[in-house]
Amino acid sequence: MSKNDEQQLLIDVAEMYYLEDKTQSEIARSLYLSRPKVSRLLKKARERKIVEIIIHYGDDPYQQLSRRLRQAFRVDKVVITKSYDDEEKTIRDCGRAAAGELAKILKDDMVLGISWGRNIKAMAKYTPKSNHRDIKVVELFGDIQSGSDPENVRHAGLLLAQNLGAELYGLHCPLYINDPKAREAVKNTPIVRNTLNMIQNCDVIISGIGHIGNATSLAIWDNYIDSDIQSQIIKANGVGFLCAHFFDQNGEFLDLPINREVIGVDIETMKAKQNILVAGGRYKTRAILALLQAGGINTLITDEENVKEILAAIQ
Repeated sequence: MSKNDEQQLLIDVAEMYYLEDKTQSEIARSLYLSRPKVSRLLKKARERKIVEIIIHYGDDPYQQLSRRLRQAFRVDKVVITKSYDDEEKTIRDCGRAAAGELAKILKDDMVLGISWGRNIKAMAKYTPKSNHRDIKVVELFGDIQSGSDPENVRHAGLLLAQNLGAELYGLHCPLYINDPKAREAVKNTPIVRNTLNMIQNCDVIISGIGHIGNATSLAIWDNYIDSDIQSQIIKANGVGFLCAHFFDQNGEFLDLPINREVIGVDIETMKAKQNILVAGGRYKTRAILALLQAGGINTLITDEENVKEILAAIQ
């Protein structure tokens, strides 16, 4: 077959498939070709730019960024929101988006495991009232001293439960207990054990992504993480934390005592459950990138600047 004949065949096959909406089998019968041959010709037509496919993304300016991030990492869904100079607005929009994603998956009898933080508090605030029945909201880890929580982000679980008309299972115990015997004693008290059992039965985990790297990022942990522990985390290349567990630049959880002292969801449970991770705001790029590289994120909600910085970092 001459080059001109082959070119015309590619055009004919492309026109029949893309303009006349014929199936590959119909084209094969019309042109006396095999169906695999038609498939190869269509592929060649795209490679030679005879056919160019353009996707119009409509009103969502972030769909292409979302697609690039999903293709670069093993993540099922990426929702991107606008970045503002005012970080509170960025977090507000991420929270609204997270509330929308939660509304899409809610079902009767669902058990929601929730962490805390400004993004999660925003999600809880914008979660609409629900008609679903018997939803349970479970706090994923223990308490911090009230003085460490000036923005009251610790009460995200209560706010979410109120908006959903759900039952709240609080974890009324310290976040970290370093003495093994004392820790086991607390975990075995009936009220704590009941909540820990509920955590194991979560249908989905909803969490923020904490970052390490500036003075405010660890301020809320001041009563638990002294300078020695902070030095251990930094020396181990810690870049962030998920549900009070610290991880390194590869998204691997640190083999440090503090990660074993948490009363709440354990690392294996976090890895096994479906998750929605919400991380809007400045300084979070390294922490988000680390978890993306480790894999296991189902839905990520973050802002445009974080996504652009992540994509630039992997170029």
